[in-house]
Order: sequence, then C-alpha cells, then structure tokens
Amino acid sequence: MATPTIIIGIGSSGLYTLENVQRFYYETYKKNKPDHVEYLYLETNKDNLVGVTPVKNEIRRVYISLAEMAKMVKELKESGCGDWLPPANQILDAGIGAGNIRSCGRLALWGTNSADGDNFRNVIEAIKETYSRVDKIDTGKGTSNKPTVFITGTLTGGTGSGIFIDMAYLVRHLIYDVKELF
Repeated sequence: MATPTIIIGIGSSGLYTLENVQRFYYETYKKNKPDHVEYLYLETNKDNLVGVTPVKNEIRRVYISLAEMAKMVKELKESGCGDWLPPANQILDAGIGAGNIRSCGRLALWGTNSADGDNFRNVIEAIKETYSRVDKIDTGKGTSNKPTVFITGTLTGGTGSGIFIDMAYLVRHLIYDVKELF
C-alpha cells in the first residue's frame, strides 16, 4: 500500500510545484490527489492564491502575514530572538510578500500581527491538521503510518529561502515519526 505523504509548498514556487502535481494527477486519474497525500502551501503574499481546478481544489493555503513588519522586528529583537534580522529600515520596503528578501520570509514565520495573529501558531496548527489527515489513512501496514514529507520551494526568493530550514526542523519536531523528509 502507499506511504502517507505530505507535500509542503513554500512561496510562489512551492505553489507552482503543488499546482503542477495536482494538475498531473487530475489529468491522469480525474481527481486532484491520491487519498494518502495532502498538500499544504505557505505564502507571504496575500494576493498569491491557489488556482482553480476542475474539481474541488486540494491545496490548503496558509497565509503568513508581514502586515506589521516593524512591530514584528521590534518584538523579536526585544525578546532576544532577532539577532539574525538586519536593521528594520533595510527590510521594511520589501514590496509584495517577502520581496525576495530571505530575512523577510523568516520574519513572516516567526512574527505576529494584529490582523492575522500568530503566524508561527497558524503554521504549527496547519501542519498538525494536515498530519492528522494522513495519519488516519489505512495503508494496509497495520499501525505504522509513518509519513514521508516533501518541502518544496525556491532558494532564490524570500519566503522559501527564508523558512525552508526552519520548516524542516518544525516538521521533524511536530511529526515525530516522519519516515523521510525531503
């Protein structure tokens, strides 16, 4: 039987990959994904949405907001956890999403803001929920449902390059029985 699988797309390149995986599967089997697979997408650009598909879209989107960047920088630096951040004036004009600035992508993961709440908590809850859906799948292997997790994105933008390492550690922490992590 198939291994439970989670595919996490980070940033616009991660979404592009997920949409192509979903499209390929639909063209072949007339549904967007196998039952043992879940798609999760993390994005800092509020306008970058998942595309339309012929059947119900299976990609779950989690928006990690940079709405109050100055506040986020200040809070992280005051807590002693923001020494990796450049001065606020260097990142405040990032533009759309993380604006191809690695530290903005990472800031989005760790930051909080009034409008969208605690980004880190939102990501944790999304990973846990996604894992709970694949963990319930009967693979025919008895009680061992160790999932394989793929994290995809680009290292040349802001969102993906900013959080890919943190995401790998986070997945290892939250999914203690992960079979393989790519």
